[in-house]
Amino acid sequence: MGKAALYEYIFEGTRYAHIEDGTVTSVKALTLDDVRRFYERHYTAANAEIALGGGFDASLLTRLRESLDGLPRPEPGTEAAAKAAVVPPPIQGRQVLL
Repeated sequence: MGKAALYEYIFEGTRYAHIEDGTVTSVKALTLDDVRRFYERHYTAANAEIALGGGFDASLLTRLRESLDGLPRPEPGTEAAAKAAVVPPPIQGRQVLL
């Protein structure tokens, strides 16, 4: 909401006076079912990308794996399922730990 207020202030009187992603009115119109559908569609293992660098405890990897395993899997035959099936190779010289 802060970014929306900033845009309204900076761009007052122009077509850029509000963020394209929505308005206060559109937020007020959201229902719990809208939020659930968004969560189910976007908060999936297929959409998770995690990168770690530097020193970290090995138990962190275990906790990350458990967290990823707890995310919903995309429905078979959907675009999200197709995306999840494509795993890019690791960058040369890098190690994939998950």
